[in-house]
Amino acid sequence: MSLNDKYIKLINSLINRTEEGDVEWRDTSTSKQFAVYLDSGNITVDYYPESRSRQSERPEGYSITIFNDEGNKVDEIKAARPENNEDYDILKELYSTAKRSYLKVDETIDGMISEISEEDRVGGEPPSEPDESFDPDDPLPF
Repeated sequence: MSLNDKYIKLINSLINRTEEGDVEWRDTSTSKQFAVYLDSGNITVDYYPESRSRQSERPEGYSITIFNDEGNKVDEIKAARPENNEDYDILKELYSTAKRSYLKVDETIDGMISEISEEDRVGGEPPSEPDESFDPDDPLPF
């Protein structure tokens, strides 16, 4: 199944609202998957890396899965490269936008630029390691 106009409108709305900072993406227990939770249901977007083995070959691809407000899967659309370039391209853009939002890529880079632009010396020791004197067998202090 390829993306119809309603799906394209949904995906473009998600991309635009995410870029505006209005969509909160979450990671899930599934590797390379991000989700957004809405009152009317949930949406996940997945990335599937290329896979080759003696038995099968799977091209790189992306998918969008839609769940209703009761958690039932309503629909799933997958697009692999190069089979369906238009669907692949828009799903790739959605996944990339969700990932960048979840990882706060722009905020991180903006913070780094701001820090480097200051006159003070930048850089130094890496973040501290956990306190090695902590003993998990010690009783809690309360």
